[in-house]
Amino acid sequence: MDKQPVVRPIYVPGKNDIENERCFRYRLEAISAGVIIQDHEGKVIFANRAACSLFELDCDKLVGTTPFDSEWHIFYEDGAIFPPEELPSVVAIRTGKPIKNTLIVQFPNKPSKKCWFIVEAKPILNPDNTVAEVVITYDDITEEKRAQELLRLNEERLEALVKLYQMGNASLHEITDYALEAGVKLTKSKAGYLAFADENEQMFIMHSWSGGALEECQVKGMPIRYSIESMGLWGEAVRQRKPIITNDYSAPNPYKKGMPKGHVKLTRHMNVPVFDGDKIVAVAGVGNKDENYDESDVRQLTLLMNGMWSLLQRQHSEQIQRDAERRLADIINFLPDPTFAIDLDGKVIIWNHATEQLTGVKAEDMIGKGDFEYAVPFYGSKIPMLISLVLHPELEEKHPYPFIDKKNGKLMAETRTQAIRPEGAVIWGMATPLYDSQGNVVGAIESVRDITDRKKSEQALKEQKELLQLVMDNIPQYIFWKDRNSVYMGCNRSYSNAIHLESPAEIVGKTDFDLTEDKNEAELYRASDLRVIEMNTPLLHVVERRRMPDNRQVWLDTNKVPLHSEEGNVVGVLGVYEDITQRKMAEEELKERREREQQIQAEAEAAKREFYKGTIFSVTDGKLNLIGYDEMRSILAPNAQQLPLQSSSDFSALREAVETTARAAALSPDRVYELVTAVGEAAANAIKHANGGTAWVASKNGTIQASVQDKGAGMDALILPKATLMKRYSTRPSMGLGYSLILTLVDRVYLATESQGTWVLMEMSVEEPRTEMSIDNLPDTW
Repeated sequence: MDKQPVVRPIYVPGKNDIENERCFRYRLEAISAGVIIQDHEGKVIFANRAACSLFELDCDKLVGTTPFDSEWHIFYEDGAIFPPEELPSVVAIRTGKPIKNTLIVQFPNKPSKKCWFIVEAKPILNPDNTVAEVVITYDDITEEKRAQELLRLNEERLEALVKLYQMGNASLHEITDYALEAGVKLTKSKAGYLAFADENEQMFIMHSWSGGALEECQVKGMPIRYSIESMGLWGEAVRQRKPIITNDYSAPNPYKKGMPKGHVKLTRHMNVPVFDGDKIVAVAGVGNKDENYDESDVRQLTLLMNGMWSLLQRQHSEQIQRDAERRLADIINFLPDPTFAIDLDGKVIIWNHATEQLTGVKAEDMIGKGDFEYAVPFYGSKIPMLISLVLHPELEEKHPYPFIDKKNGKLMAETRTQAIRPEGAVIWGMATPLYDSQGNVVGAIESVRDITDRKKSEQALKEQKELLQLVMDNIPQYIFWKDRNSVYMGCNRSYSNAIHLESPAEIVGKTDFDLTEDKNEAELYRASDLRVIEMNTPLLHVVERRRMPDNRQVWLDTNKVPLHSEEGNVVGVLGVYEDITQRKMAEEELKERREREQQIQAEAEAAKREFYKGTIFSVTDGKLNLIGYDEMRSILAPNAQQLPLQSSSDFSALREAVETTARAAALSPDRVYELVTAVGEAAANAIKHANGGTAWVASKNGTIQASVQDKGAGMDALILPKATLMKRYSTRPSMGLGYSLILTLVDRVYLATESQGTWVLMEMSVEEPRTEMSIDNLPDTW
């Protein structure tokens, strides 16, 4: 050592002071316990190597210190600070008396390392009884204390696990809160948390915080769901799949993601993953232990959390089992069919509500009874039922069933009995073995159903179907019905006879491909069936010619409608067709007769029109020409001015256009007036009597053209002579009144009349004088 402690030497006879000093030091260094000597002021003047090793300091740094220096970090065992004035050395100096067996807890040099010492202080007095020095010995009992601590932790953990396993009926939160608080306590932490993982270990839900953490945390709106990517340092236990200890949380770490303001301040942190097999199901963490976390803390927290998870799994399994048993009991008890069960001894163990209602026997009166007692309510005597035969096949000769159907370990049968109803009843039963969870037969179970009403309904339905078939077989129409795949399900007698089958029953299961050699014809039938089925729309009155199996060509009127189930679903197609060959032949004959009559009438009309056309042309000296619409378009000047004719204002515009065109062509004023008067007569009739129309005005090859086309119904050929030549003759639907006047005013008139209206074109020559025409002596027959 650089400093030489000054101590009062122990006197050894025959040796000088230096040798005595050396001998004294040699003896102190040989002691395994730590020894420190302080002077009367408490300053360290000597420390042996054992003491320096205990406090992890060089001896030269230890010499010169006092108990009042702040770096000593001395505590009572309960964690309270040990006041310097109460330390054994200080008390020994103050009182001059030795202090023995004082237990202190010290964090020598490193606040994270905890040591336990038994300290004794013995003062060395001067001749005047004042304290010259004090010798302090330190006996390191840290390993012993740690062993005791570990033993205590194990006992506390075992106690916690025992209590956990006693919490079988506690809620999830009660169990997890207890386990978390116990983990915080066992690791001497101040805060803790528990988060559960989803099935993919990608999302963790913060389930609970310890009470200490909740008191200290000031974060509002703390999230409870964390993705593995968003988890900071506390997610390393999941990512590395092992416990993670961080004894210096303030040190830089690349996995940290920061903490929100108000979060619990962490100095130390440890968390462990909780496994179910090789799958992480939860992560538990603790923090802020006063000492460093170590493998003992990992072991304590891991074992505790594994115990918690085992309890939760056991609870979950037990709950599943209870739920399954309850559901099974509920299902059996509320089955609509009477159901009962017996054990291997033949004693009744289940008798549900439906069985009570059918038999009138309460469950409490039947449970536990054997010796075929359960058969009495059904058959009036103790005889083997299906449930008995499941366990004892040798009893088959004594049962009441005419026939038993055995299939896949099940027994099914029906029979009549007088015990259920006074008038007799038909009951159906099905029995099977009853197995436990390991697959062992532990009894048998039977369901019974009173099918009396169903049997009556089936008989009534059978009679109804037979009556319906009888009706269908005696009507002339051909009837068939198919399923959704165009497979025949039935037909009436007329249809089966038509396709040469012995009976309607033979058609069941066949398709049109089975009934005709013409595959194209079969495809057509199938396509029409599918159209009706898929579109859910009837196909009505399809009249078509068809070759019958006997090669007769007949006309058929076919109707196809979709067949619906009670739920409204399309389940097939119903077809009805009728042989309308006679009616069709009569219709064809009538049609041909009418077409001949219409042709004769049309030819007569055409001949009459041609006669009138020639006659009128001759009578008018060529002034009135009956033509068609196409010819009228060729006569009208292509550059003619077109004007609408819908109202009186249109009439004025037409008059102005005619006057302007006529004067521009140097037509004399008198002839202009006559042309305007003729055009006005035609336009007035179009607007007043024929829903208006269109007018054209043009000058073409020395002639003024004025044309009016109305929207009337046209004129019949029979009235053309009177309509065009007779004075004061009128046809309300079209222009009639005024044709005789128009002929006297203009040089030429072209007339086209069809069903879409009448079209008249009037011409006035610029140079040629107008030829007078007399129409006063027309024959009365016109």
